[in-house]
Amino acid sequence: MKDTIKEHMQKNVITVPPSATLKKCASIMASHKIGCLVVIDKNNKPVNIITKTDILRAISTSSLNNSIEQCNHIARHLITLKENQTLFDLITIFNETKIKHIPVVDETTGCLTGIISSSDIISNLNAISQITELIKIDPLTRLMNRHHLTSIKFNLERKIHSGIAILMVDLDNFKQINDTYGHQFGDSVLRKVGQKILVSIRPYDDAIRYGGEEFLIILYRLTTRDAPIIAERIRHNIEQISFKEHPEVKITVSIGLTFFDPTKCSSLDNAIHQADKALYQAKQQGKNKVVIFKLNFLS
Repeated sequence: MKDTIKEHMQKNVITVPPSATLKKCASIMASHKIGCLVVIDKNNKPVNIITKTDILRAISTSSLNNSIEQCNHIARHLITLKENQTLFDLITIFNETKIKHIPVVDETTGCLTGIISSSDIISNLNAISQITELIKIDPLTRLMNRHHLTSIKFNLERKIHSGIAILMVDLDNFKQINDTYGHQFGDSVLRKVGQKILVSIRPYDDAIRYGGEEFLIILYRLTTRDAPIIAERIRHNIEQISFKEHPEVKITVSIGLTFFDPTKCSSLDNAIHQADKALYQAKQQGKNKVVIFKLNFLS
C-alpha cells in the first residue's frame, strides 16, 4: 500500500521569502488561485505559511505593505511532515489541529519538497480508501483497533458456521510497570506484546487493541481443541519477552476464552462479555493463565 505522504503531496509549491510583503503574497495567491504560500528561508527550509485568513487580517489592520517577518500576528509554530510519514500521521494532525495545509520536507535535510492539504486527500478516492483502512490500525501496536471491530461485527454475527473463538487478553500488573519505569517504557511493552500476539495467531485471525493494555483476539475456523492451544501459545510467547534495559521485568498476561456460535449466542458483544468474565476468573486465580468461560460463572 502506498500510504506515505510523498505519494500524495503536491510537488510544485509556490514559495516566498520572509521579506515578501503581504500585498505581494495576496497578488501571488490571486493570480495562481491558491489558498496559501509557503515561506522559506535561504536554505529552502519552510519557516511559515501564509493563508487567505492572514491576508484578510492584514487588510483589516491596514498592514498589507508590511513584510511577513514584520507581522507578529503571523508568527506561528509551523507544523511540517516528512515525506516518509504515513497518511495516518497526516489525518491525525488534520483532526488535532484543524489546519488545512501542511508543508512536506525531506527527512534528511529538512528542505521543502512539497505540500499536502485536506482537499488533496478528499479529492483522491484512492487516498480516502487507504485512510479508511489506516484509521482501523492502532498506531502504537500496529494491531487493529475498535474501528475494525465495528466494521467486521455485522458480518461476523451472520456467519452460519461455528468455529469462532473470542479471547480477551490483559497484561498483568501493567499499572505497576508504568508507575515504576514510566509510560515510554510501558509503550515499548505494549508494542512487543502486539508483536508476540501477531506471530502467535494465523494470518486470517483478527488481533485488536481493545483498550489500554487489553487485547481482543478473534480466531476463525478452529475446533474447541485448537483454541486453548493457541491461547496458551500467546500466553507463553508473551512470557518470553525480555528487555535489555530492564532485564528484571517479566511480562505475563491473563486470558479469558469463549466460543462464539452466531446460531446460539445472541451477539458478538455477548461473547466478548463472556470472554471478559473468563478473564476476570484468570485474574482471580493468580494471573498468567488461560481460563475458558463456563455458563456457571457468577455474574
